[in-house]
Amino acid sequence: MTSPSVYSIDAGMPFARELAMGMRQLAGSPERLARGLILLPSRRAASALQAAFLDSVAGAPMLLPRMLPVGDFGNDDDGRLSPFLGDDAGSDLPPPISKIRRQICLAKLLRHFPLGGQYPTQPQAMRLADSLGQLLDQLYNADATADQLRDLLPDQFSAHWQDILTLLGILIDRWPDILAHEGLLDVVDRRNRLLRRRANQWRDQPPDQLIVIAGSTGSIAATRELIGVVANLPDGHIVLPGLDRHAGDQWQAICEDSGHPQYQLAQLLAYLEITPDQVENWNGSTDAIPPELPARRDLMREVFRPAAISEGWQRLGDAGPMIDRTALAGLKVITARDRREEANLIALSLREALEKPDQTAAMVTPDRQLAELVIADLRRWDIAIEDSAGKRLSLCTPGRFLSLLCDAVNANFAPLRLLSLLKHPYCAGGMNPIQFRHFVDQIELVALRGPRPGDGLSAVVAVLDDADLRHFFETHVIANLTPLIDSWQAPNPTLASLSDGLGEAAERLCATVMDSSGDGADRGAGAIELWKGPDGMAASDLFRSLAADGRDSAIDAGDMPQILRQLLEDINVHPFGTPHPRLAILGAVEARMHPAQAVDAHRLILAGFNEGNWPPRPDIDPWMNSAMRAAVGLPPKNWRSGLSAHDVYMAICSKDIIVTRADKEAGTPTTKSRWLQRMEVVMNALGLNGDIDDGATEKAWLAKFEPKTIPQPAVRPSPCPPLASRPRQFSATEIDIWITDPYAIYAKKILRLKPLDDIDRSADAALRGILFHDALADFSKANATGQLGPDALEQ
Repeated sequence: MTSPSVYSIDAGMPFARELAMGMRQLAGSPERLARGLILLPSRRAASALQAAFLDSVAGAPMLLPRMLPVGDFGNDDDGRLSPFLGDDAGSDLPPPISKIRRQICLAKLLRHFPLGGQYPTQPQAMRLADSLGQLLDQLYNADATADQLRDLLPDQFSAHWQDILTLLGILIDRWPDILAHEGLLDVVDRRNRLLRRRANQWRDQPPDQLIVIAGSTGSIAATRELIGVVANLPDGHIVLPGLDRHAGDQWQAICEDSGHPQYQLAQLLAYLEITPDQVENWNGSTDAIPPELPARRDLMREVFRPAAISEGWQRLGDAGPMIDRTALAGLKVITARDRREEANLIALSLREALEKPDQTAAMVTPDRQLAELVIADLRRWDIAIEDSAGKRLSLCTPGRFLSLLCDAVNANFAPLRLLSLLKHPYCAGGMNPIQFRHFVDQIELVALRGPRPGDGLSAVVAVLDDADLRHFFETHVIANLTPLIDSWQAPNPTLASLSDGLGEAAERLCATVMDSSGDGADRGAGAIELWKGPDGMAASDLFRSLAADGRDSAIDAGDMPQILRQLLEDINVHPFGTPHPRLAILGAVEARMHPAQAVDAHRLILAGFNEGNWPPRPDIDPWMNSAMRAAVGLPPKNWRSGLSAHDVYMAICSKDIIVTRADKEAGTPTTKSRWLQRMEVVMNALGLNGDIDDGATEKAWLAKFEPKTIPQPAVRPSPCPPLASRPRQFSATEIDIWITDPYAIYAKKILRLKPLDDIDRSADAALRGILFHDALADFSKANATGQLGPDALEQ
């Protein structure tokens, strides 16, 4: 058997561009390239490679090879695998179960098991079901089986873990029967079966086309098996991302360090039974490699030296290749006072990149709040840019509106909840939104400020004396909320019935026209407004799934707000708009292969370089401790640390890289990333600690934006009304106020301003005194003659 055909694209090189140019050279002809197949880790990687192919021919027409995302089929099966697996592939397998349906089924199981001595509530069960589903996926990816769980000896663990282990055994035993009853398969299990089927077909009947798997580290067992088959095909090739082929004597220690950037690649090479020196360099562009890139890789190799052999730092400069100042060319490490200053410095660096024609720049950070601050700062120069990492659906406009609606009906439309809903920008109730808001403001003053009128919407109607306000509230508010109220008050509600009621009420409230009957707002018109845009589409998909999969999920209506909030938080919405042509703000996942890098991002900024971001905090696993995970073959809890380390290794080896961090966050001192601390140790050992660029130029730029004068407090108001307008009478209390705060007297006596009552004012002592006083006054007026009637006591 021939040795596997495995290549690597070095860190610091634009992966998508190098892959595209190398594929054209490897294919040799446009026809062979067009018949080729490239398997990539994700859909974004496929988009990046497509852009890189087009850029490599300067936009000229070309037939692209087939590009498929093997590792990003996530929560659905949309047919993307069918060209890869064959038209009839998978036709004999059950369809995949949806994420919502699996969560509901697992939650039903969990409700029957006491955890910590108590049975979980429905929201708790749904949250635990989500994490249990993630554990099932990890077991599928690692090829772990239920038998391995049963083989764990319970007496090796504490009583807490013994209880969880018993529960896991029961759940995993029952889960296949539940799937069989549903006639479905887990998405990850189904994907793995299909990938293994194709691997077996290629092993038995090698194809005659060019096949390349690029960018994958083989962390999934089924993908790793496919890589092993493709690597040994006559025309199969594997392209790895950023393998350190010169690790030398560090390699053995790397294979045992799960937090090392090369660990996952080391596991893959061990599976393929090859060593790093057997991996060839991928031939992409013919451009000369800047001398600082190899030197930077040597530096980062030392920075990430495994802890078990870190004593090698003491010999730096005495043995092996010398790392000099060349490694620091193009590298800046900037420390800001706080997050606000860090965002300003990043925005300036991005803006400065635009001064050079055709230069591109990208900021990469796991800190989404920092990304939002940078986006806001860039508006100073009218630069509109979106965060490609997206944001949770619960923070998007449709998600907030649906949460407000759910909270309002669950609180029986308490004044504050009702006003929060009716004042949302989406609310129109079948009329012009401005007119709708005008009526709501009037009702707020008349009925919702001060003591609560009573429970429910009918209590609000009862205190509306104005006929127009009453008609508005009944026609444009109550009529549109009636379907929701009915579903909430119905016996035996289900997740589907409650979500149906929420969806219908939300659509009616968003409409700006009435339906033909005049009994409520036009639901179709409201649906267009509510479900528009990427966030609206994501919310629509969620509610459709709840309606389809939650028919048999009986829940208490009072649990719905918490369940809905959890589901909205679990969905991440990515922007659909046109990205900025030269700037990008990315999360760590998006940065691994972003279209901006297909044209070689000239400047890369790693932001928020503190512990908790780089690397991220370990996931909390409520189901297994570290020993249990190791026993069943699951990756350790710090596996994300190794993935993040690989991201940092790839990024810092770029030509123009800026690393930023803040000393404080919200006034609290931060801890710099462990990798930055390691870099300082290595550079100190090399005698280079004072040679790194600390961003003095950028800080000088920022200082020029500081205000030149110190803001002064405004002058205290000194009103002087004419004599005719001045009050002639004061109470004793007002005399004291006149002395201490004369402007308050001016506002009350001259401007006639009165403070509004609080919304849903509680019955405090002052309110009770007013009520008693008014009651006695009414009684005195009714009995002004002094003769008390027989009903005086009742009065």
